[in-house]
Formats: sequence, structure tokens, C-alpha cells
Amino acid sequence: MCFSCVAFFLKSRKTAFIIFNLVSLVSFSQNISIDEAWALKDKQPEKAMKELNLSLLKFRKSNNHQLEAKTLSYIGVIEDIQGNSVRAIDHLLQAIKIQEKHKFLKDLSFSYNNLGIAHFYQFNYETALVYYKKSLEIDKKRQDLKGEAGTLINIGLIYTYIDSIPKAENNYKEALKVYTKLNDSTGLASTLNNLAKIEMGNNNISKAIEYYHSSISYLQNSTLIESKFTPYYGLANAYIKLNVPHKAVN
Repeated sequence: MCFSCVAFFLKSRKTAFIIFNLVSLVSFSQNISIDEAWALKDKQPEKAMKELNLSLLKFRKSNNHQLEAKTLSYIGVIEDIQGNSVRAIDHLLQAIKIQEKHKFLKDLSFSYNNLGIAHFYQFNYETALVYYKKSLEIDKKRQDLKGEAGTLINIGLIYTYIDSIPKAENNYKEALKVYTKLNDSTGLASTLNNLAKIEMGNNNISKAIEYYHSSISYLQNSTLIESKFTPYYGLANAYIKLNVPHKAVN
């Protein structure tokens, strides 16, 4: 094969390779929604971010404000999970600006809540509380019971960090009422576990044990070992405090 022919052949292959990659990328991006990309956040965060950023460009070009904002919010949460709180907060604030303007309330509640989480991990507890309360207001307005309960738990957690234990307990008990309405066993178990911790802190060991047993009862059908570990561990510590170690072992 002559040199010029080889050069043409290599150039053609390179061009074809570039075109193939572009076509593959476009086609892959078109086959995955932002919710599917979001579902990859834990196991494949880099892939999730790549797809979300591609979607963000697409939504901005098409002036799809709702999906643009939702994508910004998803990106912000993944940034926060990866420890990039500053970038997370920036993306979430961009999302909130759009969602507030267009009154995308469901998505706005999600963004407020996650902005609260980002500030929580920056130890900005008072700021986190402001955004959690904004989220809670929307959840109540929309009658989103699951969202309301989850936000009440977050607010309760903040109050434990700023030493407002009675307020924390009140929020947990409100969440307990909502989870009872929903018959949400996982939510009930988590909330009861949090109430048990408060009773342990107040040295009401017998009450803490009662809450821990209730929490465990809602986890009987759970296959998640991690969810069962916390109340069992708390229960063991409670029995040790009562000086009945044989119950802690069993």
C-alpha cells in the first residue's frame, strides 16, 4: 500500500472512530433519563455525573426550566455525597432560584431539604434548620406525608446538635404520628430509635429500652442488617447501664 493510501486509510479510520464515539455518546444519553442517572449515584457516581451534566446542557438549550433545575439539584446532592459541599451548595442554590421563580414546589422541597443536609455537613446547623423548615412548609402545603415525616426527622436531628432536646423530641413524635398514618415500618423503626437515644441521654433507661424494642419489632421483616444493628446496639448499651449484661449479650 502506498504511503498516501496508508495516510488516507488511517485518517478515515480515525474519522470513523470519532463519529462512532459521538453517535454512541448521543444515543446513550438519549436512552437514559435523569432519574435513571440519579439511581446510579451510589454505585456509579462518575457515570451519574457525566449523564446529568449532558442532560443539563440539553435542558438549558431547550429552555426546559423544570428539568434543568431538577438536574442541578441532583448534581448538587451527588457533589455533597462526594464531599464537595461548596459545589453542592452552589448547584442547589441555582436549582432553587429556578424552582422558586416557577413554583416547582415538589422539586423545591427536595432542593431545600438537600441544601439543609449540605449545610448540616458544614456544621452550619442554624442555616440547615432554615432550609429544613422551608421544605417542611411545602410538604405540609402539598400534603406530602412521607416528605413531611422525613423532614421532621431532619429537623429533630438538628435540634439534638444545638442542644434543644425537647424540640428534637417533639419533632420526632410528630414524625412518629405521620409514619403511623402511612404504616411505614422503616420510618417508624428509625423514629423510635431516635426517641430511644433521647431517653438514653436523659438517663430514662427503661423508657429507652421500650423504644428500642418497639423499633426492633418494626424491623422483623427487614433484610437490611445495617438497619437492625443500631437499635440492637442501643438496646445492649441500655441493659449494660442497668447492670444486666446477660440481657445485653442475648
